[in-house]
Amino acid sequence: MILLKNKNRGFIALLSVVIISFVLLSAAITLNLSSFHVRFNILDSEYKEISDALASACIEQARLILVNDNSYLGSVDVSIGAETCHYEILAGGEIISSAIVNNAFTFYWAEVDLGDPNIPITNFKECANLSTCP
Repeated sequence: MILLKNKNRGFIALLSVVIISFVLLSAAITLNLSSFHVRFNILDSEYKEISDALASACIEQARLILVNDNSYLGSVDVSIGAETCHYEILAGGEIISSAIVNNAFTFYWAEVDLGDPNIPITNFKECANLSTCP
């Protein structure tokens, strides 16, 4: 009977070690995956910042065109480095600008005062997509 008790104690200890190891391994994997996802979230936010800067640069490019010819209407693709943004100048001094960097989208709508020689921005809005821009 004593020998049978010692065998059960060894089995319980071995099973406890396996369960504790599994719990610790699960915790380590969970922490590792969460840091992995955080890195991709940071990378996505950097892409959004680049996209934002490109769309803003297109708005400024359109304003520069309007300084030289305030009756200009049309759309242009602008390459800045390896990236490209697009803007469209509409009647009434409206500018729609967009930029896409690795699935980070930015759409801007701006209204400028064509009567002022400095072409100041009077209204500015970020849109969820091109169809929601005014």
